[in-house]
Amino acid sequence: MPKVTVKFFGEFSKIAGLKQIEINVPKDTTLHDLLLFLKERLNEEIYRRVVNSEKMKIKRTVIIFINGRNATSLNELKSKIDDGSVVAFFPPGAGGLE
Repeated sequence: MPKVTVKFFGEFSKIAGLKQIEINVPKDTTLHDLLLFLKERLNEEIYRRVVNSEKMKIKRTVIIFINGRNATSLNELKSKIDDGSVVAFFPPGAGGLE
């Protein structure tokens, strides 16, 4: 079974109650499948904070990287999660120069 490393940063580590977890996922798992698994295994809040259920898209208030690539530039929630993948959840950046 493929093994995936999931990393949580900022508010997501507080929601998940941990900074990192390694989990086994079935072959042909998508990002959405992974989120459903995290919802069941950790808590529902992760799914609610990430997924816009009406549009079935990643909310603009979260950044998800799969192996260093932004999931929104891949295939959003349909992005494939392969064996050895690293999936990282970040809150959006804030601030900037005026």
